[in-house]
Amino acid sequence: DVFVPWEDVLIYRDPQRLAQWPRCGHTQNMMLQGCTRLAVKLDFLIGCVVEALKTTGKASSPAVRATVGELIGWRDMVWAMSSAMVGDPTQVADGAVLPNSRTSMAFRLLSQTLYPRIRNTINTLLASTLIVQPSGSQDWHNADMRLLLDVYYRGPGDRTAQQQNKIVRLLWDATQTEFGSRHDLFERTYYGSNEVVRLSQFGSAEADGTLAAAKELVDACLDDYDLDGWTVAHLK
Repeated sequence: DVFVPWEDVLIYRDPQRLAQWPRCGHTQNMMLQGCTRLAVKLDFLIGCVVEALKTTGKASSPAVRATVGELIGWRDMVWAMSSAMVGDPTQVADGAVLPNSRTSMAFRLLSQTLYPRIRNTINTLLASTLIVQPSGSQDWHNADMRLLLDVYYRGPGDRTAQQQNKIVRLLWDATQTEFGSRHDLFERTYYGSNEVVRLSQFGSAEADGTLAAAKELVDACLDDYDLDGWTVAHLK
């Protein structure tokens, strides 16, 4: 025998209600949570990247600034999607609203390729800076090692070698360790497999009239001309 907290059970032996489960809005709410989470994550990563680049002496390079600008653009896009989900909600029954369905689905698709691209860009920007690191904190406490570290890990600006290594190590932890690397796979698969995400995109567009509206636009265009030219007065 087990104790079942039935007040917490949403569906039990009710196939009809189970079939309507996707209509409860969990997908849209999951997308809003995931989109906002990724936006904050990108704020953090971009800050780490900019500070880590200062340790290399190439932060002012036009090529580097352009690449960081691309990261900032992706960050802005994710924040814009989060705002759009909330600012233009989808109306549902009885006056209730859900995060915008089309924006939610667009983010669901984008998220599978965006984070891996950002992580790859970070790897390209920092290159070996992320790899050439002391083996651990004990190196900094070793007098002989400390003499070498203070020389070879020094960089531009007022930061000490230890301070410079600290920011690079933070970026390493966030993107390259077992913890950091996990987020690459996490963002790819959090919302479903590759096929499921794309099939859902198509299915939702069929269900909410997006595809029908696209067909109407094409039909209207086709009606504007025939073999003899324009058929509408304002184009003749």
